[in-house]
Amino acid sequence: MPTNIVDILQKVRQNTFPHYHKITLDREALRLISYLFLNPDCRADIDLFSLPGKILKLSDIGQHIITAAPATLAKYAQQKNILHLTQADILQCFALDHATDIHNNNIATKNNPFYALAHLLNFSQVKKIYFFSQQKFADLESRLPWGKIVFKKVLIPSSLKISENDFGYHHFGVVVATDYKSDKLASIIYKQQINNIYTVGWQKETIRKKIIIDFTNQNIFKQNVVDNILHPQKVKSIKKPQDIQQGKIKFQK
Repeated sequence: MPTNIVDILQKVRQNTFPHYHKITLDREALRLISYLFLNPDCRADIDLFSLPGKILKLSDIGQHIITAAPATLAKYAQQKNILHLTQADILQCFALDHATDIHNNNIATKNNPFYALAHLLNFSQVKKIYFFSQQKFADLESRLPWGKIVFKKVLIPSSLKISENDFGYHHFGVVVATDYKSDKLASIIYKQQINNIYTVGWQKETIRKKIIIDFTNQNIFKQNVVDNILHPQKVKSIKKPQDIQQGKIKFQK
């Protein structure tokens, strides 16, 4: 058996998406991806933002990732017929296209619809900012035609500036970008999410007009997401098949 799992994944990505090695990202997009990978379900074996260069290849980033992100972005680029991904592309991909991945991986069935909604990149208003365990956190709210979703204890990275009443994008317990409600991209994402069959389905499954997703709630996540973000387990380099456990990196203390 080949010993490098990432090489196998990279070959599959290249065979599936012929232009995989030609797709590039700028540092703004890379910063966004590094924020997306702060959550405990999407770990890389390095700090992705530490990769050098103003323009980076998606395949170079993929060399450190065993989850679906590189393939998801490659599929998005192929569908849009583009070879360079901007921050706006990353936001749109993880807010809309990612819903299909979440559905195909049966996240709502295996876990619950709250978990599925949390795994989607959401656009919400910051209602409250506070400090917890010496880190800045926010409570955010998304108002939808049928009600609202409140996301509690969402980490604000130290390098990201956002204030109460601002609008921002967040993903699985981390604020990843700031924006304003009048922004064209945010409007597109909002309109498409409220009409997406998967996101609407998960919302209906909760049978609630006010959904509360607290990232310390272990009944939803089977883990304390906040604690695992604040105290991430060290990830060793991805080298051998035994580094993988149930499709994820096997973390080492």
